[in-house]
Amino acid sequence: VKSRETMRITDFWGLLRRSAAVVPFAIEAKAPGFVRPRTERELAQQAFINAIRVAGGVGGFVTDVVQTMTIIDALR
Repeated sequence: VKSRETMRITDFWGLLRRSAAVVPFAIEAKAPGFVRPRTERELAQQAFINAIRVAGGVGGFVTDVVQTMTIIDALR
């Protein structure tokens, strides 16, 4: 996926094998209380997450393990 938008890689990213498919993921860990991207850095991380989603993957910002598993479980 090409984009002219500034992107910044997330804390956790890679490929997950699901059945016969390999699916990209991008997860950005934030401190409890995080609501939405606001800073230039966070907006660039959101752009990376969006690119992963456009490529058929999953991703998002998380503040705990439950949120992380929710993103990963979306692949099932």
